[in-house]
Amino acid sequence: MGSDWTESEFDFVFCDPYGQALYYTSPTMWWNRFIKRNNLRKIRLHDIRHTHVTMAISAKHHDATITKRMGWSTSRMIDRYGHLIKSADEAVADTFEQLRKKSK
Repeated sequence: MGSDWTESEFDFVFCDPYGQALYYTSPTMWWNRFIKRNNLRKIRLHDIRHTHVTMAISAKHHDATITKRMGWSTSRMIDRYGHLIKSADEAVADTFEQLRKKSK
């Protein structure tokens, strides 16, 4: 890192110590070894991305924040997670209902 970092154009999720892209199968290969070594249920590496979005929505983070964090060009992609947005919206409504009841 530091002065050894040679990549300046891209911000790779998985890269070598110099910031350069790894061979495209390396992260998946490492992930599969990790799953097997730790006797975990097999899921695709990409599924962690979906989990990340799901957790962000459940924590009521703003759509624009999630969109930017995931590198999506528009917030339309968040429509895929609409069922989670609905439950998060209901939770916000419940919170306001509780506040309204306390103020009486």
